[in-house]
Amino acid sequence: MLQHHYEVERIITAVDAVNVKLHLERHPETAKQVAAADRIVMTKTDLVSEEAKAEAVREISRLNPLADIVFAVYGETDAGRLFAEPGSGHGKDFRLQEAWGAGSPAPALSHPQQAASSLSLTFDRPIDWNAFGLWLSMLLHAHGDKIMRVKGLLDAGEPGSVLLNGVQHIIHPPEHLPDWPESCERRSHVVFIMKSVEADDLLQSLHAFQRVLGARADLSTMEVIHG
Repeated sequence: MLQHHYEVERIITAVDAVNVKLHLERHPETAKQVAAADRIVMTKTDLVSEEAKAEAVREISRLNPLADIVFAVYGETDAGRLFAEPGSGHGKDFRLQEAWGAGSPAPALSHPQQAASSLSLTFDRPIDWNAFGLWLSMLLHAHGDKIMRVKGLLDAGEPGSVLLNGVQHIIHPPEHLPDWPESCERRSHVVFIMKSVEADDLLQSLHAFQRVLGARADLSTMEVIHG
């Protein structure tokens, strides 16, 4: 009954700055929690050096380039930033822009047990929203337990972008934004964080839908980060 009255606004995950690398290496569920997060609170930053904190940020960003990271010092953090609404300067639209605006591919993950990969796609023309939704539904029906996260801004030919956000089998209702985020190129961008799914297999299924989608995936900007 509750699902008809409430929805998850954001997922916030706490990450231990002292032990993050060890947890990612030994506990696969840690990687899943990080991959599912919209925002990450990095705790115990007062117990590590600036170099170690920077390395912890790199470890998290390699696995989930979309998550906004905030820091806790002696248990205190910026609650305003933690609970900021989308579009307020710390929202997901801005983090999406940063993720695929960086320009250079992220280095490979170094955790064999994690077996996670991140695939970033850009489309060169507006897409057919119905066709894309059908392809994504089929993908998640077949591999939803292996698709840890999917997130994107889509150009569906409307004045604003369509914000896509999903975790495994669950795709949250898409948000049709009134306009595009400032300084964000008007092109469709989608990021997949996957486990035990080959990027080539995903692309092959996408290519089969290309004519129906009305757009072509721009492989020149594709980034594949293997675990």
